[in-house]
Amino acid sequence: TANARWVQMFDVGVRTLARCSDEFLIDGVKRDRLPWAGDLVVEIMSEAYTFGDAEPIKRTLAVLGSGDMSEGHVNGIAAFSLWWVVGHDLLQRYFGETDYLRRHYPRIKARMAEIATHEDERGFFAKDLDWDFMDWTDRKGGSLKSEITRQVIYFGALKAAERLAKRRNDVSAAAEWAEKAERLRSAILSVGMDRTRHARILAIFFDLVDGETARRYAAEIAADDLPPTVTPYMSSFEVMALSKAGETAAALKKFESVWGEMADFGVDAYWEGWDRADRGDEVYEYYGRPFAKSLCHAWASGPAFLIPGVFLGVRPTADGWTSWEAKPEIPSFAPNARVSVPVPGASIEVRFLNGLREVR
Repeated sequence: TANARWVQMFDVGVRTLARCSDEFLIDGVKRDRLPWAGDLVVEIMSEAYTFGDAEPIKRTLAVLGSGDMSEGHVNGIAAFSLWWVVGHDLLQRYFGETDYLRRHYPRIKARMAEIATHEDERGFFAKDLDWDFMDWTDRKGGSLKSEITRQVIYFGALKAAERLAKRRNDVSAAAEWAEKAERLRSAILSVGMDRTRHARILAIFFDLVDGETARRYAAEIAADDLPPTVTPYMSSFEVMALSKAGETAAALKKFESVWGEMADFGVDAYWEGWDRADRGDEVYEYYGRPFAKSLCHAWASGPAFLIPGVFLGVRPTADGWTSWEAKPEIPSFAPNARVSVPVPGASIEVRFLNGLREVR
């Protein structure tokens, strides 16, 4: 519990996820009715802080990874093969599903080997990419074109694979992926960031940069002179990156400008996209088609984890919440806040007094 507005925003996020959850975690409950590996990353975090049920995540990762790798990328989308590996890492972080990892690790290794066949001479993930999609850039269906953003996601996948290998005591694979990640980091930084907001957001999220560089990237994001993110999906990463790099006020502003405005509009589930400039029936337009927008989209469920996991700072510090911390990013938000997080076999109850953790 906290202020009534944020309770409402959290509840709408939970409702959005619940409507898109059954045997699998899907996106648009009416239109898409499919699981997408990139979108799943946000949905895993939302699930971890709300229902705490690993089963739909496990089924979704399994079905997404079950295809014949010779026939192309996960979901037929280059970056989604990368996000699929990141999803496995998040499953372990939040749920500690070691038996599941044991069974599926050979498929993860095989997918990483297939991904490597798409590297160019720089080590960039750049060859034979099928659909090179990372995010939508407008309601007419324009998509992001950013080689650097794709490489940042590849870096994130390599680091996720390294952590998965360490969990399986696969020393040689962990060393291989760690070395490739460091080479890729150097290559990305030698080229430099492009004019996309996404590259900076994900460079902070994946710890490709830290310290002064992360703070500089966050300041550039907060300055608002880069092309905006237009999907609640990427806005979740933007809030996380801004908060992580110390731009707390900008993180809060972004949060309010997406989910707060949707809540004020009166939605009972979060939408696929949101643009405050839309008027009349424009709000329902997407992909250049009237009334094409999904009005209950799981990738937009961000408040379900952003409020407890980022703004209230309750997060695991070891797999499956075997250790955890509670460090509010916005202490003034939490003078009398209480949060309950379902964890494997139990729940964590945290109450704050004047922004500080009071009891456990």
